[in-house]
Amino acid sequence: MNTNKIHGMGLALGCALVVCVLFLTSALESLELKSLDLRSHWFAGHQKADTNIVIAAIDERSLLEFKHSGVVWKWPREFYGALVRYLHRGGAKAVVFDVLYPDPDIDRSNTNGEESDSSFARAMNTAGNVVLASLFHRSDDPLWEDNPIIYKPGYRVQLPFDTIAVRSVPFASLPIPLFQQSVAVLGSANYYEDIDGVCRRGPLFYRYHNTIIPHLGLAAYLVSEKIDNFQVDEGQIRLGKRVIPLDKSGQFLISYYGKGGPDGVFRYHSIGALLASARDEELQKVPLVPSAEFKDKIVFVGSNAAGLFDLKNTPFSALEPYPGVEISATILSNVLHNHFLSRVPSFVVILSILILSLIVGAAFFHLHSPRIAVAVTVALVAVWSVAILILFNYSNVWLDWVSPMVAVTVTFAVSALVSYQTEGKARRELRQAFSGYLSPAVVEHVIENQSEVTLGGAEIVATVLFTDLKDFTSISEKKTAPELIEMLNEYFTLTSAKILDRGGLVDKYIGDSIMAVFGAPLPMTDHALLACKAALEIAGLRSNSNEHKNPALITRIGINSGKMVVGNVGSSDRHDYTAIGDTVNLASRLEGTNKVYGTKIVVSESTLEQAPDAFLVRPLDKLLVKGKQKPVVIYELMSERITAGELELEIVDKFVKALGLYRKRDFKDALSVFRHILRVAPDDGPSHEYVRRCLEFIKNPPPRRWSGVHTLLTK
Repeated sequence: MNTNKIHGMGLALGCALVVCVLFLTSALESLELKSLDLRSHWFAGHQKADTNIVIAAIDERSLLEFKHSGVVWKWPREFYGALVRYLHRGGAKAVVFDVLYPDPDIDRSNTNGEESDSSFARAMNTAGNVVLASLFHRSDDPLWEDNPIIYKPGYRVQLPFDTIAVRSVPFASLPIPLFQQSVAVLGSANYYEDIDGVCRRGPLFYRYHNTIIPHLGLAAYLVSEKIDNFQVDEGQIRLGKRVIPLDKSGQFLISYYGKGGPDGVFRYHSIGALLASARDEELQKVPLVPSAEFKDKIVFVGSNAAGLFDLKNTPFSALEPYPGVEISATILSNVLHNHFLSRVPSFVVILSILILSLIVGAAFFHLHSPRIAVAVTVALVAVWSVAILILFNYSNVWLDWVSPMVAVTVTFAVSALVSYQTEGKARRELRQAFSGYLSPAVVEHVIENQSEVTLGGAEIVATVLFTDLKDFTSISEKKTAPELIEMLNEYFTLTSAKILDRGGLVDKYIGDSIMAVFGAPLPMTDHALLACKAALEIAGLRSNSNEHKNPALITRIGINSGKMVVGNVGSSDRHDYTAIGDTVNLASRLEGTNKVYGTKIVVSESTLEQAPDAFLVRPLDKLLVKGKQKPVVIYELMSERITAGELELEIVDKFVKALGLYRKRDFKDALSVFRHILRVAPDDGPSHEYVRRCLEFIKNPPPRRWSGVHTLLTK
């Protein structure tokens, strides 16, 4: 892994660690809570609230009706006694009062307050399924201590020592002692707010004077299901076979069903109508709402009137005022139907932050393509967002969205900035380095695929092409310097274009020669094929030169394929991207052999092995190059096979036959065939060369150990 990649991954890891710190210090918690609220809104109703839970609402209408009858708030306790008798008569499973009774009823004009309290107490005793509210505080205001606790729970609680799931509180606002003695279960009506002031969770228990008091919603469950014992463990509550999960702070996460109020998820009854129905039933009249309507129902009594100040801030309060009594009703429905919202552990979020950041960093510093990096980042955001929605909708699992997305965003921004400063500079350098030697399309491909480019030096398999102008010295002697430069510039422009069009790299210009590499800086599988096609096009281009302005320029070309070293070569101040090695040297030698055989394009056997059957070629010789121990088989590249004419095919066929006779030392018969070729193609350079050799060997036969290899004495 190179230094840039290491630095890039270190940068991504640093961004991830910063976000992890923000996550662990809850700096992003407010945003995360808002994202949870959005999920609650989007999937409201995917879980249904229990239809057996109903609300008896102390609403504005009821307050107004009683006020017109001369009864102002607070109402006499005998009203609640009548309501309890009515609901008990109808078969309600439990009646839960989200109303505080910290003081005795006051004397009224026609009603004794003590008797009113007694009426309510007798009704609760008889029903045996009433839950009353209490409030617990840490405030030392003595007003909270009016009533001592005399309540004796009818359930047993198993607690681990000093568990955070049960909060100890020093102060409480409790019902009057008479009501404490009459109630089935005492419940907590405490309201808990997150850091943004919204209720999404809360403790299910409080410890007050060694007495464990459950939340109203859980108290309703104990009464309705007749639970007489439960166990509190770290992270959960066991109620028989039912297990209620708690978060890491020992609180219950509330899974809301939708908006509150009469048009929300729970069925509402106006308490005024219920009290009127209770009176009618006791007078044996036909009631507006028969008590039987509440058979097996769990009835929560609470206020949704704005003037009684029991509207709470929940994720759905923006849609409709949310009565506090519905929070308790929602908790009960969650417990009854296992609608438990659970948050993934912190270590999972931290691991996710690290992984996502490293992926974004890798996209920038390993793939070297801003477009791919952007695509990867967008895909990560999409996948993570879909994952959290699926988990929430189908499993009621709260997987953090904000912290991982902040990690992705921060890593993306920082990586993009650093990449622009480093990779952008490298891209500009690459464009500058190759723009004069590669086609624009290849340059862009090089820049977009920098991971495939090695500038520091690497051994590759590629094809090298050398060109040289025939008789350049004599041509240059007939021109002035400006004319010569103009001619060369035109020649190089046209010739280089053919190389660039085939994806080649114009390595350098050497006098009147060009060195080109196919297969670098980007690897190619068809480098030999492309080099041969470029050579044929260059040869054809020269034969069509404008002789009126310049003499017919004939280009001689040598092509060889094999291993070579490519990279930046030069001093610390100046260097060029080039190829070096024996393969390059041999290509240069092959270009020179055109002088010997009178050919235009000579290719090595290694080149033809990588471009089989695509071209019409003829074997020229087995050549021992100076400085080499092993002979090289060389060929003349004549044309593309599909464009070859009958004359070319005949020449190749005769030449192969003659060359075979020559190598068998049958020089006279070989001479006859070579001369036959010259009769149909008088300018065939290789046949002229072999006629000369045959005549020489007829006169002076080669030694017995002669193998047909020709030694090239010059470079």
